[in-house]
Amino acid sequence: RNEVGELVRIVMLSNTNAIHFPYCIKKHFECDGHKMIDYFDSLYLSYELKASKPDDEIFLKLLEGEQVMPQECLFLDDGPRNIETASRLGFQTHLVLPGDDLYGIIEKYGIIY
Repeated sequence: RNEVGELVRIVMLSNTNAIHFPYCIKKHFECDGHKMIDYFDSLYLSYELKASKPDDEIFLKLLEGEQVMPQECLFLDDGPRNIETASRLGFQTHLVLPGDDLYGIIEKYGIIY
């Protein structure tokens, strides 16, 4: 929820491929009895969308799929070029650095977990 109590959707926008992604799901997300759906409301995967970050096209497909305006979105990424594209398109952005506290970052933007 955000600071005014509205539900916030969490979506993944990932440059990945059909071979690597299932491995990453098992290693990083599906452990301790959890599933991907426990973390994300939607997945936007480059190999499915036939587009990849930092190209505008993948961001525009996410906006269309989620039916939101870019200024309604907070985009977190560890790639400066991806952040530049998202920012230029009107997204709120935050460049994630090694060791950053993601909970602190999302609280900074008024999201309550």
